[in-house]
Amino acid sequence: MTLLEAYRSGALRDFHRLEPDDFEAGLETPHASDRSALSAAATAYLQAMGAPKAALGNAKLLGHPDSRVVMTGQQAGLLGGPMYAVSKAVTAILLARAHTTEARPVVPMFWVASQDHDADEVRSATLLDLSEQLHTLNLPLPQGRAIGRIRLEGSWLTQTLELLGAFDAPPEFKAPVLESVTRCFHLSSTYAEWFARLTLELLGSDGLIVIDPMHPAISPLFAPHIRHELKHPLESSRAIEDAAVRLEALGFHAQLRRTANATNLFLEDESLERRLLKVSGEQFDAATRANLETVLDSDPSRLTPAAGLRPIIADATFPV
Repeated sequence: MTLLEAYRSGALRDFHRLEPDDFEAGLETPHASDRSALSAAATAYLQAMGAPKAALGNAKLLGHPDSRVVMTGQQAGLLGGPMYAVSKAVTAILLARAHTTEARPVVPMFWVASQDHDADEVRSATLLDLSEQLHTLNLPLPQGRAIGRIRLEGSWLTQTLELLGAFDAPPEFKAPVLESVTRCFHLSSTYAEWFARLTLELLGSDGLIVIDPMHPAISPLFAPHIRHELKHPLESSRAIEDAAVRLEALGFHAQLRRTANATNLFLEDESLERRLLKVSGEQFDAATRANLETVLDSDPSRLTPAAGLRPIIADATFPV
């Protein structure tokens, strides 16, 4: 039995609060989010991005006292990332439409994983054209730096347009793609922003709210939860490790583990390198807790969640 089959059959019920596919139960779960603050932050970000009216309208609906969010997301990949990123976004849109009501608006949201620093997973794109030829591009992105900090270089647009130029497709379909890719590039300053703008151009008119957790309008939303994590730095790591041990006892592979002193927080240093914080007693390896809280106060985008904590931060912040 695969992990997915075990989940759908209910064999992993002890790992989850809700039954498999019980979407309605998720919608009915109370959520004490500051929806006014969320709506204001999302609106500010989307306005800065020149988002379509439908996306801005859903950001306003987010402020409704009983709103809900269908959350999805992806790393900021080249040319919009892998095709399943678009599939996830479309699924979120359709689920939100199917379940929204006047009394309980449901809005779709796409989390751009700009905090991630695995450049190898976002540097390339492979396209299959009408002649069944593969076209691949790999960009020389710097390692160890959050994708949201990587500044765009003009040569990357040149290489991308060359890739698309060699793609066998009718000109009337290629032209708007070339225009969109070029326009979004020139409006953007970072690699993650280029991705976010392309995603908004593709699906913003369908109401998709795109958010970048590193943007100054968005990053302060997560500060209370990061602060909690600083006060209890190994709590989430122990929970992850406990679940991993239980999964392996059932015969499954645990995809995520945590060593005894590893937290679920990354600190971005002055050189923009992102490093996992470790702790011994009350002392973090990079700084004191007081110093880290000062960083959080001055620039919350520098303290970011690891993969095991990111969905928890999203669920704690938004009425997911």
